[in-house]
Amino acid sequence: MTKPIIGILLDWQESGSFSKRPHYAVRQDYFDAISAVGGLPMGLPYDDDQMTDHIAAIDGLLCPGGNYASPSEWYIDGLETTYDASPRAEYETKLIRAVLDVGKPVLAICGGMQVMGAAFGCKMVPDLHSYFDTSIDHKNGTDATGFAYSVDIKPDTKLAVITGVTSMRVNTAHKEAVVKWPEDKVVISAVAEDGVIQGLEIPAYDFAVGVQWHPEFFVKDDKGEPGHRKLFEALIKKATK
Repeated sequence: MTKPIIGILLDWQESGSFSKRPHYAVRQDYFDAISAVGGLPMGLPYDDDQMTDHIAAIDGLLCPGGNYASPSEWYIDGLETTYDASPRAEYETKLIRAVLDVGKPVLAICGGMQVMGAAFGCKMVPDLHSYFDTSIDHKNGTDATGFAYSVDIKPDTKLAVITGVTSMRVNTAHKEAVVKWPEDKVVISAVAEDGVIQGLEIPAYDFAVGVQWHPEFFVKDDKGEPGHRKLFEALIKKATK
């Protein structure tokens, strides 16, 4: 059987520790996770002229996390940012919509989930700890391969079907958070113990699933939480021709 090709959108920096010149980069864990469940990972650059060709070449899309500035209009009124948005933000929203419109699955992780939400009308806050009264440190600086808290998974969602559980332990590494969403377009699938949104999906499509945590760290060793690996297995199943 031919392995399904899963495109992984690369992150971008104008300059950084890797190179003083513009470059693409993304953590190896995403590629390892796709490979571990039988997929063939493929890194995708930002290229409007070749987007259609890239979409034709892949069977599914993984939108990873990343540390980059988002457009001001993605935030609720009064909390807009003053940073120049990363080119990834504009490109990723177009890419997600285009992939879904041709019937291919999308799994969006952390920042990727926020982008997918924004593509369908969600609004965020730039600092959840200034917005929520919570004692949970969502920007947890501990080892990402450990669990920080549990999330409640909403029944009758794709996430519930995929994971087969109503609650699971997750890691965390985010400062921003989705706080508003159009209920006719977006379904909230998971929330943390303090009510911070941890999962969303777009019900108009067969597989448009986003999670705020980083399941890629638990694909090879699930640490007693198989739901993380099941997310990637579900993506591969939907992407298999």
